[in-house]
Amino acid sequence: MWNRDNLRQYQINRAGHCTFTASEEITALQTVIRRLDTGRWPATDPATLNTAARKHGPEAQLIFSQLTDEYVPAQPAFAPHRPGQFPRP
Repeated sequence: MWNRDNLRQYQINRAGHCTFTASEEITALQTVIRRLDTGRWPATDPATLNTAARKHGPEAQLIFSQLTDEYVPAQPAFAPHRPGQFPRP
């Protein structure tokens, strides 16, 4: 049965397709692992996730720029995501 408490949805507020930094991906994965290990969600608000992502250091906060064909720094950018109503039951 569907349980809304099992779902967390966030977006990365950054232009481009799949422009996630390693620090954002690591933070998201660590958050899910904590949920699985403890049975409870840790704090998952964007500010907490962004703070956790910053702790991975600047080498993990890079995205590839197709404009310059190189990796460029990017600050963590977790943002709340409010999806619309699913169109079917």
